Parts: sequence; structure tokens; C-alpha cells
Amino acid sequence: MNSLCRKQIPYTMKNLLRILLATTITTSALQAQVSLDYSGFYSSAPQSSYTGWGGGTNLLFAPIELNPKSSFFKVGMQLGAGFYIGGAGQKELTGVITDAHGPKDISFSNGQASGYGLARFTMSAEGKRRTTYVDVFAGARSTSVSMTMHSDDHDDCDFTSLNKSVGVSGGIGTGILIGVLPGMNLDLGLQWQGSTAPGKFIDMKSVVNTGDGVAYNMKNAPAGMLFVKVGIQFQLNKTCCNVHNCKIPDHHVKACTLEH
Repeated sequence: MNSLCRKQIPYTMKNLLRILLATTITTSALQAQVSLDYSGFYSSAPQSSYTGWGGGTNLLFAPIELNPKSSFFKVGMQLGAGFYIGGAGQKELTGVITDAHGPKDISFSNGQASGYGLARFTMSAEGKRRTTYVDVFAGARSTSVSMTMHSDDHDDCDFTSLNKSVGVSGGIGTGILIGVLPGMNLDLGLQWQGSTAPGKFIDMKSVVNTGDGVAYNMKNAPAGMLFVKVGIQFQLNKTCCNVHNCKIPDHHVKACTLEH
């Protein structure tokens, strides 16, 4: 299989791991937090409903206390950035006759990616291991549609980009962080994201083998999408703890009190 065949999946796990590695190195250097979110998403518009999977990460700096005099209910603000990549449907047809060179296997993929700046407002009660948060973010979102045609033995491959669009995006989210280990939280949340240029997606139900090729319909991709997030947040700097004689730098004390 040549290198073009690997493009039939719009955002490969290999590229995701490269970005996560770069994020991890940056996080360690900046003494920040990173969260890994694995998400499903769908559109609220029935006429253009798409489901899919994806993954992403958020890089967050240490919280700033907004009510430092409170001894019971802590409110903090974190600034950071993040990205998300995912698919929105795939379909493959086998044995399609397109020319005199024999049958081909043809696969179609919808994909999207987004990058954004993030402001997170956290709320936690003294002594509790649960922290609720509200996110406000803005950035850009791209959508893409691809078609990959290859022979039965996958030696011959032809990748075609059918549509690509990039637009300004933004949204709001909410969730809860549940402490599972020192410096590690389970992240459960919802997020709504809208885009000024949603682009086009293939309606996978319309993809058919016509006998001498393929036919499909393109529809507007949903401008607004709802994400269901399940992930892990962890801190890569010195771990917060309450053990006697545990030594942590002074400038991490406020961050630790907000996390737990």
C-alpha cells in the first residue's frame, strides 16, 4: 500500500499521538495541566444529523483565584488552548467497476478538526473531590470529505479530496472533574460548538454502487454540534498532596487548593 492509501482516514492515530507528545512536553515545561477527552458528537438538526467519534486535548494553566477570601466555596479561572479531531461517518463499497482495470474498493470519509483558545471557570467546595466548570472558547473549525479508491490487493491507491471548508467557531461547555488520584481527575462534560462555515458532508446513506461507478449526495454539514466528553485530566508538574512534610513550591499552593 502506498502512502496515499493511509489518507483514507482523515486524521490518523499516528498524527494524534504526535500532537499529544508535543502537548505533553509543552505542559511539563509550563507547569500546566492537560486533559485528554474522547468524545462522541451529533448535530441537533434532524435534517443534517451526523454521529461520530473523536479525540482531543486541552492545555490549561494553573487557576487564578477569583474569591481568595472565601474559606468555603472556591471560584477560579484558567486560560489555555486545545484541539479536537474526529470523524463524522465512513462507508466503503467493494467490487465497484470504474474502468477496464477491474473492480475497485472505494471508501468515503467525513472528518473535522478544531483548534481554540479557552477560558475555564472552576467552582469547588472546601474538602470535596469534585469540581464543576464552565468553558468559553473560540477558534477555527475545518471540515473535510475524502474518497479513496484502491484495488482489491490495495497495491494501487488514489486519494481524492471532495470538499474542504474552514470557518470561525466558538462555543460553551460545562462539566465536572472527579478526583481519582492525586493530580488526576475524571472529566465528564457536554460542549456545544458552532461554526460560521460548516462546509459539506457526504450523506453516507446515499452512497451506492451504480454498476459502472458510484453515486452519492452532499449535504450541508451541521453548523452546531453537541459533544459528549469523557476524559482524564492530569497535572504534569509536582503533585499536590496533604501529607506532613510534603514539599511543593509556593507558587503551586493556590493551584493545589483549587484542584482538591
